[in-house]
Amino acid sequence: ELDGYAVCRALKADERTCDIPVIFLSALNEVFDKVKAFEAGGIDYITKPFQVEEVIARVKTHVTNHRLQQQLEAQNTRLQEGMLAHERTMTVLQQRNQELALLHRMSQLFNSTLDWNEVLKTVLTRNAAVAEHYGYLFLALFARNRQTCLPTGTRAGQQHPDWLATRAGARHCRAN
Repeated sequence: ELDGYAVCRALKADERTCDIPVIFLSALNEVFDKVKAFEAGGIDYITKPFQVEEVIARVKTHVTNHRLQQQLEAQNTRLQEGMLAHERTMTVLQQRNQELALLHRMSQLFNSTLDWNEVLKTVLTRNAAVAEHYGYLFLALFARNRQTCLPTGTRAGQQHPDWLATRAGARHCRAN
């Protein structure tokens, strides 16, 4: 035959029932019995004779505490999940920042070693299809952001020199 202490220990040992709050109700009034009940997993100990109002008040208190504990655990779980998501996002952002820094450095090295006038001249004079299709529009896009793309002495809006006009037609570059 099981006593109340053994029943409480069994409830606390089972994963399905371990969260159920157990209140002992006993005629035993010794401190030893109360301590034994708490050690078994009880959350409260009421001695006989008892007042119904007191029992109801204690049960309500423990049920409320249990519900609040469950809510707190759920909130902590959501917070931990949010923190993990934040950490993953920060890791990705740090990787992207490193990639951008590398790309920026590479573009600085690339830009410092290229003569953009020669690049543009080569593209437009050696590839008639590009020059015909994009013509001055291509040059205007470069000129809008990089005045160095234009041959020396040429500005956006002016007719371009012969090396470009012979391939792309006699259009004008219009930079906004």
